[in-house]
Amino acid sequence: MSPKILNICFDNSSKAYYAGQKVEGHVQVELESEKLIRNIEIHFEGKTYMFLTRKLQNEEEFYTKEENHLDYTEYLLGSNLMNSCAGKSLSAGTHSFPFAYVLPGDIPSTICGEKGSVSYSVNVILRFANDRSRKEKKEFEEFVVISPLNLNEIPNVKEPVNLPLEKSFSSNGLNEPLRANISIPATGYTSGQTIPITMDIENMSNVPVKQIKVILNRKESYFMYEPQFDVKHKSNKITEILLDGVDAKSSIKRDQLFEIPPLQPTNSFSNIQWCYELMFVLKMSGMHENVQGTIPILLGTIPISDVVAQSSVPDNCTSISITTPESFIQKPDPLGCLGGCILCCKCCGLCLCIIVLFAFLIGIYILKGIMSRPHIRKKVFGEI
Repeated sequence: MSPKILNICFDNSSKAYYAGQKVEGHVQVELESEKLIRNIEIHFEGKTYMFLTRKLQNEEEFYTKEENHLDYTEYLLGSNLMNSCAGKSLSAGTHSFPFAYVLPGDIPSTICGEKGSVSYSVNVILRFANDRSRKEKKEFEEFVVISPLNLNEIPNVKEPVNLPLEKSFSSNGLNEPLRANISIPATGYTSGQTIPITMDIENMSNVPVKQIKVILNRKESYFMYEPQFDVKHKSNKITEILLDGVDAKSSIKRDQLFEIPPLQPTNSFSNIQWCYELMFVLKMSGMHENVQGTIPILLGTIPISDVVAQSSVPDNCTSISITTPESFIQKPDPLGCLGGCILCCKCCGLCLCIIVLFAFLIGIYILKGIMSRPHIRKKVFGEI
């Protein structure tokens, strides 16, 4: 009785859409013989799902929270009011039923985090008429939502930032200082851009700096308001570069580029929020405590218009070794040259193409993250 094929096909092959954009496609039904179809229902669903733990005396309480962002249903064939014996006859072969839905403009971006997720899907149910067993065929497809963030509308992200670091080491009754000044030209960037970093380090102590790490972290916050307010924080390392250290009694000045991988923009609304920071770690030799500090950065979808992004490493920059967790690896990664293109082009049409390319890459890596966590997919979408 079931159709041979029931597929959901998006016109946008990346399955990535901006909030407020129209989602278009078609449902493909292939029948081996003529069938009487009662209806074909399509349901757009989007929700936040969180799973947190809370300590109560000597035991832990596990609790969950769901928040709906999308809940829209329509019928591509028939309606919910049709009699179970009524229906439309479909001949053997392939049939196509188009769909279109405009996403709300205020929904959060897709994210797959440590303690929760924001996910979106299209669910299709095909129901047969004159079928006492009430058989139905179900299919669903996930898609990615990106909430646009124009960095030109955010105050202060164009301003340069300096991070001073200092620590003193005792030697022969004297305090010998280690001083570092780290600066970046702005705090607002987009995926694919490279951040120019200037490091001025003066090590007047007898303790060498073994290694310098520059780490990009994503900081996630999970807000629960019922049965009582609770918030959990989680920090995840996305990628890092490892640089040579600084000898004792010596100084260096280094210009370094840090490329931002494909990432969702900063999100400051909904029950799951996330932001990004650059962490700088001066790893000291021996048993001495490391010296470190952070600079918060804002990731958007539309870059700052008057900041020129770097697209290649200048001759005077130190070569880098990049270590990236497997969940963030993107192969192939054509974004290496994207940073130089985004802000150099002044043609609106070319900028639009770049934004579409960015959405495509974000869609690929987030869908990979969601599908790699079956427990999230099962709890959010159920067993279909």
